[in-house]
Amino acid sequence: MKEKYLIRDLHPLIFFYGLAFGLLMASVPLPLGIRVFWKWGTVGHIPSISALACSSP
Repeated sequence: MKEKYLIRDLHPLIFFYGLAFGLLMASVPLPLGIRVFWKWGTVGHIPSISALACSSP
């Protein structure tokens, strides 16, 4: 089953699920990281909840 759908045919559903997961994992931390550096620059310290949200995998 794995060989049929992943290796030989690369089933489109598997491809799009992987693409969506990759885009989600790449796009969520970016605004949080920008906010952390913005708060750090304007206020002078990073709120603990922002640091926790930005550092979680």
